[in-house]
Amino acid sequence: MHRSNCQAESVLAEPEPLITADLAHVRKLGWDGTRIAHAIFRLRNDNIEGLPPQGTGDPHAFGRLYIEHPDTWRLLLTHDEQLAGCWHFLPLKPDLFQLAMQGQLNACDLQPQMIEPLHAAGWYDVYTLTYLVCPQWRYSAASLKFARSMFDVICQLAHRSIFIHQLGANFVTREGLAIGRALGLRHLCDHYIRGSIFCGTMPQLLQEMNYTDRRGTMVRQLRDLYAAAGPVTRDAR
Repeated sequence: MHRSNCQAESVLAEPEPLITADLAHVRKLGWDGTRIAHAIFRLRNDNIEGLPPQGTGDPHAFGRLYIEHPDTWRLLLTHDEQLAGCWHFLPLKPDLFQLAMQGQLNACDLQPQMIEPLHAAGWYDVYTLTYLVCPQWRYSAASLKFARSMFDVICQLAHRSIFIHQLGANFVTREGLAIGRALGLRHLCDHYIRGSIFCGTMPQLLQEMNYTDRRGTMVRQLRDLYAAAGPVTRDAR
């Protein structure tokens, strides 16, 4: 007996328990940085149509990024350890952030020494390299929880007096563009190879966010933390 298309789509969309995983979690699974990098590169290649070679970096260099900067990413895993999603932002040094906002930076250019460690209190400019969930999980409850995990991390950083000033991204999919517009990010230019560069300041974005679910409570907490942080400074760290 053959299922109808509607039945097949319904079966495909049935949620399976997913896990938001950090470095401690994947280490328990025996993953090292290189394995994390390979899994994310495969996720990007499988889900971003026509991803150019410049959109993939050196797995060993990226492996170091994942190990040395654990507060900048999370994975969405199935219980059989398949990667279903990833978000990853990079606190870039000021000159490199400006290069990224001019549409001139590629994943293949990134090296560990270009990243500012989120250790010292202060303001940082971050570049969102990846926010991606596989289509079959995109509208699941686990996917919404995964999105909130980014707010959780930003909130944890703010409690350590680590704040995001500018938030930039290169969106190359329709879903990415929709996220950028929903967040209130401003279009700056097109990337010289592919995509659209968007940017905004976190204090302004927080003021414009109007969520009524759990994110709303977190956004209001973040607004208070950012308001108490005082003016943005770029003191030497």
